[in-house]
Amino acid sequence: ATAGRLSYRLTAGYHQDGGFVTLRDTLRVKRVSMRADYQISNSDSLQFQAGHNQGTDATGRVGQLFDPQRELDIDSHFAQMRWQRALSADSEVLLQYYHTRYRTTDEFSVALPSPAVTLPVDFNSTATRDNLELQHTLKPLEQLRMVWGMEARSDKVRAPRYFNKPSVKNDLRRVYGNAEWRATPDLLVNLGAMWEDNDITAADVSPRVALNYRLRQGHTVRVSLSRATRTPVLLEQQAD
Repeated sequence: ATAGRLSYRLTAGYHQDGGFVTLRDTLRVKRVSMRADYQISNSDSLQFQAGHNQGTDATGRVGQLFDPQRELDIDSHFAQMRWQRALSADSEVLLQYYHTRYRTTDEFSVALPSPAVTLPVDFNSTATRDNLELQHTLKPLEQLRMVWGMEARSDKVRAPRYFNKPSVKNDLRRVYGNAEWRATPDLLVNLGAMWEDNDITAADVSPRVALNYRLRQGHTVRVSLSRATRTPVLLEQQAD
């Protein structure tokens, strides 16, 4: 790669679909995105990506008092920056940060016949995520490749009608590692684990081991064992 070289790409588009014939679910979305790659030096590179979507999504049913026909306004954006440094031919450090936001505007009124009163309904929601990750890949021995890293993430949702409070959030921290060992020319061993701590399920360790054995050319048997914990999303855990 040539130091000081910058390349970029811009994309714009429009998407529309009519959905199902029996439902009012037409979707219209305008999109714009960009990506830029900058070669800082022979060993360092920087990548930036960003995008924005905006549109409407038809929803609701005929005759449904609490789910009338209407259009939701939706918009979202994202941004990601990644720095990579090649330490050697077999070793690399990666540092990246990304931010996303998804917002839905869904407001309507419900007219109750008895008693005669009109109620405003606010199903607006905004979800954001910020993520920072550091990862290191290396090859300390000819038969051994390794990767390890750490990550911090914060999810926040503002949707008072779904949670009965101004906002909810979940912060997550994790450390992970994996080793790939060529024990023999025909046997490949993978050992890995991830420690994760978040506000919903607290701390857990997820281990994994896998063996790949080549019986002969073109024929490989693979056996793996792993254990993981699925963290509920905020709507599952705190909806009210």
